[in-house]
Amino acid sequence: MSFVSLLMASMTIVSVSPMIVNFSSSGEITLKAFSYYKSNDGSGYSWIAIINDSNDGYNIGPYYMEAGETVTVGLWGNLDHAGVWYNIESHVIDSLGFFDGRVSVSKSITREQMGTVNSYVSSHDYWNISYNCSVFVKDIWNLVSDDKLNCGWMVNLPAWLCDSIKGKSEYETNETIATNDKIGYAENNTFTQYVPDNFGGSSSSSSAVNPSLMATSFPQRDIDELMNMSMSMGYSFDR
Repeated sequence: MSFVSLLMASMTIVSVSPMIVNFSSSGEITLKAFSYYKSNDGSGYSWIAIINDSNDGYNIGPYYMEAGETVTVGLWGNLDHAGVWYNIESHVIDSLGFFDGRVSVSKSITREQMGTVNSYVSSHDYWNISYNCSVFVKDIWNLVSDDKLNCGWMVNLPAWLCDSIKGKSEYETNETIATNDKIGYAENNTFTQYVPDNFGGSSSSSSAVNPSLMATSFPQRDIDELMNMSMSMGYSFDR
């Protein structure tokens, strides 16, 4: 099902409490860090993907990831809920062609490291200008990897995370992600399945989704502030 079709579907909200995970066997879990930036302002968007090729289920915050499932997780500041959202990214890539030029790095993680990711996501369901999507991704990656990423100093942006990812020898460009129809957000330790009907709050009509807002998780007021801060420090987003 395309993201456009999902947007036009009824907005039924389903709340799901975290499940207790029973481990039965080992298997590979892959963590991917993605970042994309808009060349005119550096805002863009960063997110993680977790590919569960094991036979076990795991929690990612309140979201329960089944064996064989691919889940994307990111922070959004311009949607109905300002904080952790799940599985938006693959749909806007697949159906609408967004985040073209995105870069990514990957690593296998252990069951214990998956627990670390779960704990971090559970305790970081919020968004602000200083703690934005790029910091969320950088922090998660650095918790489980010795090959560190960074997203800037003083001003943290997806543009700087892109530069950091490109500094890794095995980074990829425009890597595909399996789609997952369980789109929703985390709130009060509960996963709420919900498809946002607009980005940026400009309209309640799914046909009026603003493409420029879908390319970034930053509210416009924060983009303007970050641009002013960046220019005052001599930063340029021209690549």
